[in-house]
Amino acid sequence: MARRSKEEVLDEFHKLYDCLDAFLSCHDTLLSKANAQFRRKHVVTREQMLNWFENGTHSPSQIVSGVLSGLSDCKETVADLAKYDPDQEKRFRDAYLRRRGKSFEDDIALARYSK
Repeated sequence: MARRSKEEVLDEFHKLYDCLDAFLSCHDTLLSKANAQFRRKHVVTREQMLNWFENGTHSPSQIVSGVLSGLSDCKETVADLAKYDPDQEKRFRDAYLRRRGKSFEDDIALARYSK
């Protein structure tokens, strides 16, 4: 497989971060306002990650890996919802589908492998 250009990797980053942002927005509706604000304070923003790249401290592949790590945590959250609160899981999935037009898992898969 040919090495991807910096632009292709950054495009993947933006597509994946869109998935992360949609997850956070949809999941926030299940949390109290205080909990949603607390969690948002601890999420690395798109701008912070892009600054790391622009400042030369992280490569495009590293910031993609960071978003994928965050999305992995999100997948675990959805699995926990399914296990412990199926009604909340359904609310999340419905909200995500309305927002993005596809399921959370399909959205991530398409972001990873689309050009």
